[in-house]
Amino acid sequence: MRPKDIRKMLEEHGIKPRKKKGQHILIRDEIAERMVEYADLNEDDVVLEIGGGTGVLTQKILDRCDEVIVIENDSRMVKILRERFGDNIRLVKGNALDVDLGLFDKCVSNLPYQISSEMTFRLFSYDFDIAVMMYQKEFAYRMAADPGKDNYGRLSVSVNFFADVELLEVIPKEVFYPVPKVGSAIVKLTPREPPFKVYDREYFLNFVKSVFTQRRKKLKNAIKNSLHVFEPNINNDDLKNILANFQEILDDRPEKLYPEQFANLANSFYEYQGTAQNEQNDENS
Repeated sequence: MRPKDIRKMLEEHGIKPRKKKGQHILIRDEIAERMVEYADLNEDDVVLEIGGGTGVLTQKILDRCDEVIVIENDSRMVKILRERFGDNIRLVKGNALDVDLGLFDKCVSNLPYQISSEMTFRLFSYDFDIAVMMYQKEFAYRMAADPGKDNYGRLSVSVNFFADVELLEVIPKEVFYPVPKVGSAIVKLTPREPPFKVYDREYFLNFVKSVFTQRRKKLKNAIKNSLHVFEPNINNDDLKNILANFQEILDDRPEKLYPEQFANLANSFYEYQGTAQNEQNDENS
């Protein structure tokens, strides 16, 4: 469809995209076409699309696959999708953060940017092969950032735990209607086994999140200032014993550490937690 045809469709349905809800409609077929090419879709794939909108990307997915799951929360967009595709897609009306995403092989989506982080980590709780996603450009850069870069942080470390991240291309603002204030980027996520060992996934992610609230401080101070979040009951002697094993990095800032270094730190604190709990149980028995 041509951009003017999409605008006309919206006008005929009395729809003005809601900027506050992150509704910036993709209006360029060639961008949608490249997204499905990056996902290497075939007819046997079950493909999930989050936020179907007017169906520009939906159509390109449907051209290549027989089974497409589209999740859309806006009743106005749901009506358009039903009119355009009928029973050719499996349309789910609801918030993608709440509904069951079902079984799918690949995800190709232009996400509402305000749910980018929460939705991405929710995806990682499902078993899939590839996700090709449109994100806000700055968010995409943070996902793909290397240690030592200004935009390297909690997001970079946490996503790296779940998947390989490939920033494919930066997209100009003008391919959306209405035009957003920020640029966008297409990112490919390929889930795989973590490249480093963690004893407890949630503890590790919480540790990384907590320490990065102090990202401009030296690591030893960042840990001490965030202990109340991930290990509030540790005593000073045990803290010194744990940190003694990491002397070579304690004066670095968190943004300098590699993901596996965060994992080693988190594992040490997690081990302390288990030891402390066992000692408490022995005292109570």
